[in-house]
Amino acid sequence: MFKIGDNEYKDEEIGLAYWEQVKTRMESCRRIAKETLQTMNREAFYRIDYDVDPGIRTVYADFSPEEYKTIKGALEAFYAEASEYEDEDERMDVISEWIREEAFQWKVDWRYYIPVEDWSWAGGDPTILDVDLNDIKYFCVFRVTYIKGGNAEEKSKKIINIELSDEEYIDLLASRLFDPNLCFSDLRNLNPELWGRIDGMARTAHCDYFVEMKEINEAAKNVMESNEEYKGLPKLDDNIFSAIIISEILKHKEKYNDDAYLIKAFHLAVQ
Repeated sequence: MFKIGDNEYKDEEIGLAYWEQVKTRMESCRRIAKETLQTMNREAFYRIDYDVDPGIRTVYADFSPEEYKTIKGALEAFYAEASEYEDEDERMDVISEWIREEAFQWKVDWRYYIPVEDWSWAGGDPTILDVDLNDIKYFCVFRVTYIKGGNAEEKSKKIINIELSDEEYIDLLASRLFDPNLCFSDLRNLNPELWGRIDGMARTAHCDYFVEMKEINEAAKNVMESNEEYKGLPKLDDNIFSAIIISEILKHKEKYNDDAYLIKAFHLAVQ
């Protein structure tokens, strides 16, 4: 029972009122995250198919503006003169033969985009088969620090690009704004699928490692420092009864479990 002034309130009443504030905070964070994404010029990555032993592989490349202009112009000129194709296999055969001859004249640094291990196979350099400027993906930057063989002095850093849809990007940024202390390790509980995807890309043999949400952290920092709406959001611990209320909510999650993701985010945020 809580007493505020001359009024008395049951624990459940206070808990439900507080939970509405929690929901409002997450809704506001999602809206701010969506607005933030809309102002960002997410870098587009375009599909490259190439031939290398033991077969055809695909990578997505963030071409420079000059490279994009060159490739786009060459492809448009090719398709303007090309006849219609019976199917995708015929299109691939024709364009692959053309690109084999043309690609290395476009002044594109293919070595920058194709993994280094694919430049050293027994059959020679990889052959560019297709560049599809209509097949676009968007990635988010994470930074990994490695410690080799348990030797703290042998540290190295690596940037990895993880594909995130706009909705995934908004969810992750909103979660980071909702919980200013959120880090990559927390995703194992909050979003296991995304955590596994990133961890799978980061993991390497004989190394301990930790992952930083580099791009998300930078976007969140900018919001926290400059967005007045965000600065005005009620904090999760700005009530003298916060500890008691939080305990009430976590003990009786079934009463507040209208949003399972929010329950998990809240549980992490108040630890």
